[in-house]
Amino acid sequence: MTNKVKLSQIFFINLLLCTSASALDPERLWLPIRYQILYLPLIKAAEAAETLDRCVDVMEGTIDLEQSRPEHPIYRILCRQESGRTYNEMVDGLTFATLTTQQVVPAEPTPEELELQRLQEEKRRLAEVAQRKAEAWNACRQKLLKSTRMMLELQWLGDLTVVEPSLFDEEVALFLVDFDARGMAREALRYTAECSYKAGAAEVQLRKR
Repeated sequence: MTNKVKLSQIFFINLLLCTSASALDPERLWLPIRYQILYLPLIKAAEAAETLDRCVDVMEGTIDLEQSRPEHPIYRILCRQESGRTYNEMVDGLTFATLTTQQVVPAEPTPEELELQRLQEEKRRLAEVAQRKAEAWNACRQKLLKSTRMMLELQWLGDLTVVEPSLFDEEVALFLVDFDARGMAREALRYTAECSYKAGAAEVQLRKR
């Protein structure tokens, strides 16, 4: 069996394998007959170019004979950009790194950077919790004032500007506030107002303390 026949068989086997595993159009990729054994690596090089944001579509692909060496092929992939213009993306045939467009590999964060990220995330989380607490208390405060507006000599035993919840989780916020007042017969009243905030709604209960 001649070398030319062997190379042809290798070419068609590679072509069958590549067309079943790749979305690239094999008719856009070509090699001189003596380089047909490099068809699978050429497919891999075209796929590497296609992963670039800059390379919207692979138009053609082949080996670059001027830059290649027998032990180190370099592939030339013609890419279409989003603007419609084309350019040649050179791809290393051993590492399959794109040579025309350098891919930026993010550096591993330092311990200091990781700590800064942790602190920033913690700050963001605390701000989110504070916002949720403020929203819950604002709704409860309005509900409490409305529920006690008819009471005589009402005196809240604490600052109603900001009240820390007695219970707070992802589902509910519970606030307890003490107040004194007088009844219709001028008797002294001592109450604890309990307000629960859940699903955007506040509910108030008054109980003697």
